[in-house]
Amino acid sequence: MLSILAEARCKKVCPVMPRHGCIVELVEKYRRQAEECEAIARRAADERQRLQIRKLAEVWRKLACDRERMVSSGQHIRKSSC
Repeated sequence: MLSILAEARCKKVCPVMPRHGCIVELVEKYRRQAEECEAIARRAADERQRLQIRKLAEVWRKLACDRERMVSSGQHIRKSSC
């Protein structure tokens, strides 16, 4: 759920895209995915699995940061990149 501040920011800053909603919501989704990966990594059977899953979490975090950077720089994000 978006906080009131994030929701206000969304309405002012983020382009709304049909079927995808606000970019802020996508960023939050990517961060939740990263958190979920970290939780799975903590329960992984061995170190190799843990490292692979943590790398995946890092990819989700990078994606979130990239999307935020695109929005703050005023770049438009095409549907195909979502």
